[in-house]
Amino acid sequence: MSVRAAITGMGIVSGAGAGVERFRCAVEAGERGDRPLPHVAGPSLFPPVGAVVPDEGVWLGGRRDRALRLAAAAMSEALGQARLSPGALPPGSALVVGTTLGGAVQARRAHADLLAGRMPRASDVGQSPLHAMADYLGDRFGVDGPRTVVSNACVSSTIALGMALDLIRGGEAELVIAGGADSLHSFNYTGFASLKMLGRGLCVPFDRAGGGGMMLGEAAAFLVVESEEAARRRGVEVLAELAGYGTTCDAQHPTRPRADGASLTRAVEAALRDASLSSDDLGFVALHGVGLDRVDAAEAAGLQSAFSARRSELPAASLRPVTGHTLGSAGAVDAIACVLAVQHGVVPPTGGPATSGETALPPPARLRGAALPVPVRAALKVSSGFGGMNAALVVRRWEAA
Repeated sequence: MSVRAAITGMGIVSGAGAGVERFRCAVEAGERGDRPLPHVAGPSLFPPVGAVVPDEGVWLGGRRDRALRLAAAAMSEALGQARLSPGALPPGSALVVGTTLGGAVQARRAHADLLAGRMPRASDVGQSPLHAMADYLGDRFGVDGPRTVVSNACVSSTIALGMALDLIRGGEAELVIAGGADSLHSFNYTGFASLKMLGRGLCVPFDRAGGGGMMLGEAAAFLVVESEEAARRRGVEVLAELAGYGTTCDAQHPTRPRADGASLTRAVEAALRDASLSSDDLGFVALHGVGLDRVDAAEAAGLQSAFSARRSELPAASLRPVTGHTLGSAGAVDAIACVLAVQHGVVPPTGGPATSGETALPPPARLRGAALPVPVRAALKVSSGFGGMNAALVVRRWEAA
């Protein structure tokens, strides 16, 4: 009998604010996440707008990198909900962190010092490598088991959660903290502007006229995943089950996905098969939905194949108008939304303006402009990223064996 993976804690800091409950209120209300970015310098054609984390509730000053601070705040909440204390985690607990650029703010400071002929601060240099995020979080919270960083574009934290599932099932760890973090800064903002991927305001997924590009965001989100036996032994409440995972790569182009979405279809089918479910069992799909025509169209094509006849009725949403596209942390952000949908029986809306009739792309499933109260037995999270990467997760309502 395979080991079941129980989700026992969640924590998030996003453009909606700090904490799971604040996040839940924002996504169920479809709150707009677009706001000015005073700390980001962007090209004049793209005045910086995005879903930046409000300073209140999260300390963002000092010399510790912004992404590391966001990650620490989210991980602290997740451990607290799972009734775990920093420094007193079960022996052999593991940590898997997904990120695209890690401590990029401190890396830029170190680089600026070098260009100016100054010796960079050791603390800036030390926070720059990708592994520094897992090192910092692991040391801060007392993780003495495996520590891994996944940097695989926008699917990073989706893969991190898939790795957590593998670690639990394989008996390599009884408890894994998994998720992701990325901050908004001039480097990633200017990079996406140079690729002509940014819009001028709110992202409108699956609509050619409304968005015209991505809206970036920043977030950190972590989930505590443990074996059923470990959760029972600790007497902790189980929020949901992490039930399935699939990942593929079409390796067709550095940034452009396959137009037919076939690689995403395979990832979804693999995740459903891993969870011993079919698309008929799904009550909610958390879409990638970034607001780029060809990316959204490829996602729609791939999911239409995966869902077949159910695509017109299956409730789905993209959270990008609320959270922005949070890059490496997007998968974990949406995974929390899936757990909340399973827990509370509410499918969130796709926020922002309604799609505009004749310019709307064929939707991969049923998009709504308002929250939908409906029982959700299982939810699916899909992610796509540069390099043709795709990943999918299945979250299921917890039922005693």
